[in-house]
Amino acid sequence: MHQYKLLLTFGSFMVCSTLARPQEGVGSPPPACTLPNNSTEYASNETICGSPNSEGKEKDMMNGCCTVKENCYTTCNSLKTDCDNQFQQCMVSACIDSNEEATNFIRRRCATGWSWNGPGMIGHKVAQAQDFGCSTFAENQRNCH
Repeated sequence: MHQYKLLLTFGSFMVCSTLARPQEGVGSPPPACTLPNNSTEYASNETICGSPNSEGKEKDMMNGCCTVKENCYTTCNSLKTDCDNQFQQCMVSACIDSNEEATNFIRRRCATGWSWNGPGMIGHKVAQAQDFGCSTFAENQRNCH
């Protein structure tokens, strides 16, 4: 993994930070799978939906939004990008709803945190997860309703 040095200046303070080069697919949406037999598959063996890696409010958010995505994946003639974006928008909404006061700050924080390049999506490696891969989408479309 390549690393880069970043020097930030804040007033009279200087901060040096090491940044790692992101993995392929990190910080971007899952593959679109627009071509038959699409070979763009970032999927790892990990799954997001039903994963033990989240807990509390985040687990509830994830479970509800996974249901939205899975319902979309199994609806005949759905577009994968639409389904993935429904999941992402669901996570933003669930984040906002999980806070007692939905101030503008909270709304922006949730929109940023659960954007495809935000810490929520990157931290859970959503774009690389097996259940967001092209083969999973194709299988669901074969068994659609």
